[in-house]
Amino acid sequence: MLTILGLGLLVLLAIIVLVIIGILILGFIVHSVIHWFPAVIVAVLVWFFVGSLLWAAVAFFVVAILMIAFRHR
Repeated sequence: MLTILGLGLLVLLAIIVLVIIGILILGFIVHSVIHWFPAVIVAVLVWFFVGSLLWAAVAFFVVAILMIAFRHR
């Protein structure tokens, strides 16, 4: 049982801090997935039609570089 004073307050504070850290990590992961989604789609399509992981990786790299270039413009 959590109490207002003592160890219970420290446990409550630790839980709140860990939840905030978890939310930040999940936000970063979701942002990364959304940001690289077009490059992943192009790579999957190239791999599906050509059948080569090398060309899929090249397609991913090219689209990712173009996305970075246009984003920082």
